Amino acid sequence: MRVIPTQHNGLFSTNLGDLEHPSLWAGLELAYFPHNDGGGNKLKGYGRLATNATLLGTYSWIGSGIGKMWQPDGASGYANTNNTAFLDKIDNDFSYVMWTQSTASLTNNERWWGSEDTATSPTGPRLYSLVKSASGTSCAIQTQAHDTAGTVRNELWKTTATDVDTGTRPFSFVASVDWSSEDAILSVDGGSKAVTDSGAGSISTVSGANQPIYIGARNHDGTQKNFIKAGFSTIAWWSRQLSQEEHRILGNDPFVLCRRRAS
Repeated sequence: MRVIPTQHNGLFSTNLGDLEHPSLWAGLELAYFPHNDGGGNKLKGYGRLATNATLLGTYSWIGSGIGKMWQPDGASGYANTNNTAFLDKIDNDFSYVMWTQSTASLTNNERWWGSEDTATSPTGPRLYSLVKSASGTSCAIQTQAHDTAGTVRNELWKTTATDVDTGTRPFSFVASVDWSSEDAILSVDGGSKAVTDSGAGSISTVSGANQPIYIGARNHDGTQKNFIKAGFSTIAWWSRQLSQEEHRILGNDPFVLCRRRAS
């Protein structure tokens, strides 16, 4: 069946209770569902911020085992979320989910998404999801943040302790990171693959940035860098911790954020 999101630009066109799991929209700041977009040069934005993302450079729309995906080419393609308020929304903790697949060989430090605002401070704030320990289409997935602590680099990173095969089929990755406890929940395919996290560092906040997040690359003060060739079906960010049960739900169903209840 066709999946139809029920919210756009902050306004619900149907009752939130029509969704199968309406609680997943609590704290949902920004989300994109490329599987619903018919092509063109933008992704419709959903969530409380709900800015449309502009597609730039070279990209394509591809089929996959879970339907349509938007795929930047790994050389110039990326999406600009056009939202400068997001990092101020997650100054305590945050979560994100992405359904993605990369059939091309990966390179260390390629970004699934990211923002780096060095104009505010010599060391940050920064937030991104990146490739580590790349070997073909397998890699560890790292979530990294830097805060606004002047000349002192304060950073926190959490990395999957086992590699993830990104090329066999579309897979889900969900991460919830708490700045204060320096803890995280990481899950692949809803927890069906055992994942532990490794990491270090300490930060207080990533608020104060004025750079929008790029998808398929990182935004380095308005310049796109570290491109990745990967298909995206769903990508979303929350300003709260997701529970282990929410990880399970999001990680097993790429359409759960926008599927309506069966009538």
